[in-house]
Amino acid sequence: LTEREICVDQMLDKVEKVDIFERKYGEILRIPLAIPNYQRIYCWEESNVKCLLDDIFEHINVKTKVPYRLGTIILHCHDGRYDILDGQQRLVTLALLMSEIGVKTNLLKEKFVSKQSVEHVAYNKHLIHDYVLRHPALVGFIDSLLNNIEFTVLVLGNTTLDLAYTFFSNQNSRGVALSDYD
Repeated sequence: LTEREICVDQMLDKVEKVDIFERKYGEILRIPLAIPNYQRIYCWEESNVKCLLDDIFEHINVKTKVPYRLGTIILHCHDGRYDILDGQQRLVTLALLMSEIGVKTNLLKEKFVSKQSVEHVAYNKHLIHDYVLRHPALVGFIDSLLNNIEFTVLVLGNTTLDLAYTFFSNQNSRGVALSDYD
């Protein structure tokens, strides 16, 4: 195992109730992420996707070693998997970008049940394809994407779903509004 793989393994082994870590995107890709059935649909619109892509491209194109912070993601650890409670929109969009530039991620193996989610994934995949065609340098920045994008990762380990819902609700009081169904 590499030093980073050991670091990720240690993060996952230590989680008992609630813990918080700073992790590079490349490290997050090694976590067995899942989208739980109670998670709202993937619904990022064109403006959200373009904003994220522009911000990332601008940051890595400057070739700075300063990490690009993409906020907090919340994961619920149980049964050997890590359900995404918050951060699905960003993580799926990044997975679509990585897929377009030749890096496979496990997150895209998740089944999107909602017709709306499937449509958003398909449309955003098309947007990202066009974006990469206009910015071919992105293909050369794979290492920067994996090592310079960082998240704060809040992991709820083997706790009840009540605590997970509390974190989810509090985190989602901003951003895309939750519907009554969510």
